[in-house]
Amino acid sequence: MTNIHISEEAHTRLLLLSRSVGRPMSALIEEWIAAQEVPDPPSDLPGESWRQVPGYPDYDVSDCGRVRSRKRYPRILKPLAAGNARRYLAVSLDRKRLTIHYLVLLTFVGPRPAGAHICHNNDDAHDNRLVNLRYDTPQANADDSYRRRRHIIMPNGEYA
Repeated sequence: MTNIHISEEAHTRLLLLSRSVGRPMSALIEEWIAAQEVPDPPSDLPGESWRQVPGYPDYDVSDCGRVRSRKRYPRILKPLAAGNARRYLAVSLDRKRLTIHYLVLLTFVGPRPAGAHICHNNDDAHDNRLVNLRYDTPQANADDSYRRRRHIIMPNGEYA
């Protein structure tokens, strides 16, 4: 349980209520917190559409590639570098790290077809907008890489 700070007077009232109803104070506090309405964090991007992530009811993802938590303190989650050469952006949802491009397509398009890859249309792995993402075959993904010369890696680690 999260630590919360209450006044001595509020603590005394909770203690008396707890004794009178025969339930622990922690249960009363948990119920009170759960009953509080959690406001939606404001969206500062015009036309941004949010949907709940399937399988993660406390999280939403937008068609602009942003992820927000709807837990006790609603907030936009900060993406972390993940994946092959830390090229992709990911967030942790309920202690599970998931890439943002996966969450956007899962939420707005549906589950990934068997054997399909997630492709970025403009080859920018940090551009996780819905309009930039698609499911496609591994061959189409490789063709994109060759067309954009992303398969050639220079000695300094950058693409040619």
